[in-house]
Amino acid sequence: ECERALALEPQNLEARRAAAYLARKRGDLDAAAAGFTAVLQADPDAVDALLGVTEVHLTRYSRGEDAQGLELARQAVARAERLAPDFWKPPFT
Repeated sequence: ECERALALEPQNLEARRAAAYLARKRGDLDAAAAGFTAVLQADPDAVDALLGVTEVHLTRYSRGEDAQGLELARQAVARAERLAPDFWKPPFT
């Protein structure tokens, strides 16, 4: 459904965000990263997208796919914390 929604309305951030989370759940980290990045380009203060990017970086780091992943995750989660210190959603869902 996300792909259909995006085909009809490519700028729909909710559909883009949902597609990114689904891609992450499927293990398609490239698509997930692209989706979260697209959300952040449109809304740089999207805390949930920052946390999504954090998850992608940590997964890549833990798999040995990205030596910089841990530092990139730290940067993303630190920005999310500055933007919304009371945001309750855990970063791993």
